[in-house]
Amino acid sequence: MRQQRKAVSPPFGYRVLDGRHQLDQKPFLCLLDSREELSKAEMARELIDLFFELRSLQGEIKRFNQKYGLQRRANTPHSTKRSNFYWCRAGLARWLRNPVLCGHLVYFPNSEAPLITRDAHPDQRLISDEEHLEIKKILESNYKLRGWGVYSPLYPLSGLIICAECGHRCYCQKSGSKNRPIYYQCSNYRLRACGVKKTIRASVVEQAVVEALVARSDEIARLAEVVEENPEPLEVQSLRNQLAGLKALGKNPAIDTAIAQIEEQIARLLRQHTQKVNVDSTLIDKVLSNRSYWLTLPDKEKRQLYHDLVEKIVVKEGVVAQIILKV
Repeated sequence: MRQQRKAVSPPFGYRVLDGRHQLDQKPFLCLLDSREELSKAEMARELIDLFFELRSLQGEIKRFNQKYGLQRRANTPHSTKRSNFYWCRAGLARWLRNPVLCGHLVYFPNSEAPLITRDAHPDQRLISDEEHLEIKKILESNYKLRGWGVYSPLYPLSGLIICAECGHRCYCQKSGSKNRPIYYQCSNYRLRACGVKKTIRASVVEQAVVEALVARSDEIARLAEVVEENPEPLEVQSLRNQLAGLKALGKNPAIDTAIAQIEEQIARLLRQHTQKVNVDSTLIDKVLSNRSYWLTLPDKEKRQLYHDLVEKIVVKEGVVAQIILKV
């Protein structure tokens, strides 16, 4: 394909015809109110115009979805079927940067070194090179504005909570007051890409997570046990080296006495070490099965532990529907 410069995987707004990218001008949908028929190419250009007008991915998706209606997954938590023009911010940003829109041919577009053949279909451009550069500048500016130098609070469960309706992550809502409760809501609702408006309190989700972890405390305790290649204390290892040196000297009453003393010292240290390991294992099990242990941890430690132990938390209409653990 690359040697023949044939087009593959057309982005939204295009189709492949005779090995070339072409703007898809076929009627794609009809608006109910105006009865206006639109092609994918026309809708693609509308997306670009909206981006220049709003200069915001989130604002553009929201406006687009308000015009064309909610576009979300099927109403099953494990469904992967999407509508023909479902957009998320990351996907829209990739589409806007796609060189195909400028008339170029690209292979491996998501790799660090994509292969680009310039002007493969110059008569089928959706945007000019100048517009392409302006889009990149806006995206970079938005990223710097929101991604650098801005304090972002650390919420332990962020990134783990999934909407059962559309399958997307829920984001954290917090008012300006420090003591106000924290809530989670589907990130797609703000974009009008999901119909679930209901929120769920973060403390309710965390309580459910802690209950699930406490129920699995035995398995977590086993994971917490560190298995070393040589479990003996360093002091015992040092005494064993001394013992080997004394035995190499040959038979002598004084040496035999020293050997016996070192062997007795090694045995005593090993008994103490075994008792300590047993106590530590019991303590770990008791601590992990204590609900207050999890809830009183600092947020930074909570976040690390929750993300290490929890695969995902599925919420549905303001209720925890499922918690999937990694243990």
